[in-house]
Amino acid sequence: DYFKLIIHGLDENYEDNEGATVEYYLAKNEVGGIENLYQSADWEWVDLSPLGEVYGLYYTMETTDMSYGWPNTSTYFCMDKLQVKIPGTDTRMKTPETKIAVSPNPFTEFIVINSHTSELATIYDLSGKVILTVKLHAGSNRINTSALAKGAYIVKTGGNAVKIVK
Repeated sequence: DYFKLIIHGLDENYEDNEGATVEYYLAKNEVGGIENLYQSADWEWVDLSPLGEVYGLYYTMETTDMSYGWPNTSTYFCMDKLQVKIPGTDTRMKTPETKIAVSPNPFTEFIVINSHTSELATIYDLSGKVILTVKLHAGSNRINTSALAKGAYIVKTGGNAVKIVK
């Protein structure tokens, strides 16, 4: 028996990317008996690089535990810290010790970015659209964000990026 998540890649027309998928087992029992049951109980990294270049994702689930055509297993999953590369930039998230300092998070009317040098900071929405670019100076930089809609954004300076939420 098993319960698996199937992650599908979408092409530039938001259609299936020629069957590009990644499968991840949330529960699996190949031998039988409850003592051999594996269930994912913690946050786990799933590598999506086999999907190649995609413009979107969608998810399906599959299970062998069925009754009358319906799954006996609750069909849901949680996702956190999805990392994306915005075309033409390098927005890989850095490890916490190199992440830029942005506060408050969540924010409302402003954010403060602490910078060691003069550099540009760019705020992207999650589709990769540039929302705001500002010149930072060394030290504390207060940026007015009152015009931003509620939602999640990526703040990028140099090779560092961090997700913020309004």
